[in-house]
Amino acid sequence: MRALALLLALAAGSAVGQAPVEPPPDSLRPAERARLLIAQDEKGEAHRLVRRALDEAPDDPELLTLRLQLQQEGVGLFGRPPFARRIVRARTARRLLAADSTSPHAHDELGRQALDDYLFDRDYLSIAAGFSDVGLTHERAQNRRRPRGTFTDGFNRGGRYDLRRLRAAYPFTRRPGLDDALADTRGHLEAAVRHGGAAFAEPLATLLVAEADHDALLALAETTDDDLLRGAALFRLGDLAGAAEAFADALRA
Repeated sequence: MRALALLLALAAGSAVGQAPVEPPPDSLRPAERARLLIAQDEKGEAHRLVRRALDEAPDDPELLTLRLQLQQEGVGLFGRPPFARRIVRARTARRLLAADSTSPHAHDELGRQALDDYLFDRDYLSIAAGFSDVGLTHERAQNRRRPRGTFTDGFNRGGRYDLRRLRAAYPFTRRPGLDDALADTRGHLEAAVRHGGAAFAEPLATLLVAEADHDALLALAETTDDDLLRGAALFRLGDLAGAAEAFADALRA
């Protein structure tokens, strides 16, 4: 009995110490009410509100954006494995893109997923530079500091494979050709930056570094006014003085 009384007293004390969450006014639009709930850290309730509102307005870009942002934080996806969460987010992003072709959030979600696929496939299939080397072994590739994905022993020995055709049609996973996958990935990520600005630049910069497109990385840095990206691009282009100055500006910021 004493333990029960103590628990009740503690519960009452905590309830007194916490101010009740005020429900958002019904006079607000559903998206505005959802944002108030998110600001109050009531994301589960915000997700339920958005889901109900989408039953009435299934093509509302504002509601779909909120739903995608909540799903990106895992809200409403409890218990689903990562691959299933990814499918749900992609479905929402495509709905959003159909309603608003300029949505940076939709392009960013689809671009990030495409980037993961492209980099995995490119490295797994091992079609980077170096297949023409006869007798290439894992150890030799490591010693020559080749990028990940070129460690397949004798994959193209004697030039038996047409690597250009292999890039164009990717038979092992039944995915589109890697060239098409790269174009699709870059298209989404560039659209995210074009419509959403610097906040969406990181995955595009990751792709440009992976593809060693340093001129495009520098152009991205200038577009977004990002000193860190500018320094990284200038360093890779061999302008060490310019890179040092850009890194110093980034550190001051």
